[in-house]
Amino acid sequence: MNKMSVERVLSLLQMALLPIAIFIILLGIALDAKAASDDNNPSMELLEFLGEWQTKDGEWVDPMRFLNVSEEDLEKEPFAKVNEVTRDD
Repeated sequence: MNKMSVERVLSLLQMALLPIAIFIILLGIALDAKAASDDNNPSMELLEFLGEWQTKDGEWVDPMRFLNVSEEDLEKEPFAKVNEVTRDD
């Protein structure tokens, strides 16, 4: 084989393999995205709490109580009890 035919064969191989390589890369990206989306689902307990706004003891929590919590209060006590949070009415 001369130099011209070797270059032509390599060029044809590259053109044939390029679509296959692109397909494999896109397939890998799609499978990775599917696996990542399955891991990000919230727990059922969180969804139930958000839907019911109740504590484990059955005490109802008004979601509006959390609107007027200042950043200073959060810095002092980030995990304040629900009854300690006040609302300006």
